[in-house]
Amino acid sequence: MEKNTSSGFRTKSGICTITPEEISFARPDPTARGSSRTSPLAVLFASLFFGFGVFLILFGETLIGVIWVILGLALRWQQVRGNAAVHAPTIPRQAVRKIETHAPLWLLMPGYFVVWLEMGGKMFRQRIIVQGGKGEYLRAVELMRAAGLLQS
Repeated sequence: MEKNTSSGFRTKSGICTITPEEISFARPDPTARGSSRTSPLAVLFASLFFGFGVFLILFGETLIGVIWVILGLALRWQQVRGNAAVHAPTIPRQAVRKIETHAPLWLLMPGYFVVWLEMGGKMFRQRIIVQGGKGEYLRAVELMRAAGLLQS
């Protein structure tokens, strides 16, 4: 791969560009926050868990109701935390140790990559969520293979 060659694909918050030196993330509009879209199915389940827990508490099943309420709140917290996560704008290629691929699950979950990197002697991971369905995911896999980040 030449030094000035770069390739990119769409992610949840913008564009991921792969160069020989780094993996970088850019938003189309630098003033915009990352996408705050949450899976409607996940929001539905969190609301149902919470509502069912409140229903049980109102009808005397306090312990089980509290458990359902906690489950609903925990699921919602994970959604908010995932949307508000701040990721590194660039990942140096020499820091990448391993990349895991996770294919999209129809209507449930988009395809994503988990990049394991080592910085300062510690292992970190960063998720790259691919936007655009299975076609864009397969394109991203091919771009990562061509860049030498994934083995066949």
